[in-house]
Amino acid sequence: MKKIHFIIVIAGALSITSCHNTKDVVDDTVTEVKDNTPIYKNVTAEEFKDLLKTNPGTLVDVRTAEEFKGGYIRGAINIDYFSPTFKDDISTIDKSKPVYVYCRSGNRSGKAMLILQDLGYNEVYNLIGGYSQWPKQQPNPNQVPIRYETK
Repeated sequence: MKKIHFIIVIAGALSITSCHNTKDVVDDTVTEVKDNTPIYKNVTAEEFKDLLKTNPGTLVDVRTAEEFKGGYIRGAINIDYFSPTFKDDISTIDKSKPVYVYCRSGNRSGKAMLILQDLGYNEVYNLIGGYSQWPKQQPNPNQVPIRYETK
């Protein structure tokens, strides 16, 4: 009986020692889980610019075509907020990427952000103060917008 008790004690000690090593194996195999909490955020021009660089997505100018022709942020597509097909037009944007919206003052783009939220977009940023807060650059007459929505 003493031999059996001794074997059980030894086996228990060995299993405790081996469990300690299991922690190291588990720590090596843990992967980071991405937080899927939706983001709808008003950001400053500086934050907007930084986000565009570090977290690429779709840049949308929701001003009229005439306003857009007067100057826009490079890489923007123009989808007119006042267009009767605005909701349909903006719903064609890829939902898997962040969406950056702006207008002249931030009012229309703020409303556009709410529409994008209703449409199920998970990451939307609105430029506080709109294009009026964006650092002005010399227009490039050879650069054309990616897409005009002029309906």
